[in-house]
Amino acid sequence: MTSVRNEGRLCKILQSVPIFLVEQEQRDFPMRQLSEFLVCYQCEDAQTVRGFASRLNIPRSSVTRALDRLEELQLARREVETADRRSVTVQRTSAGYALMRKIESMLGGPTAGKLTTLDSVAGNI
Repeated sequence: MTSVRNEGRLCKILQSVPIFLVEQEQRDFPMRQLSEFLVCYQCEDAQTVRGFASRLNIPRSSVTRALDRLEELQLARREVETADRRSVTVQRTSAGYALMRKIESMLGGPTAGKLTTLDSVAGNI
């Protein structure tokens, strides 16, 4: 029974974030962009384009297109590594942090635990 309640709660979270972004922020986030945004702001370490592609199981070209949009919205920025110019890390921005705080507030607190639970549920689908 608890599993069913958790899944219902997770579905409400999945539904509420995009609706919030469209209604309150006037931003249309396709799921891929939202996924990259959340990975960027929920992971402790800076992510590379290759890391995003691996974590989300999508091609790097798809990551690049979604990052283009996040950069347009000033929610993330890319930085070329000085030691290896082929490696590009995705950096957080103040506008991105502000949006993440709004999302966390809308969900009732920090989302790290909720997203970890989402990861475990996604693995079972």
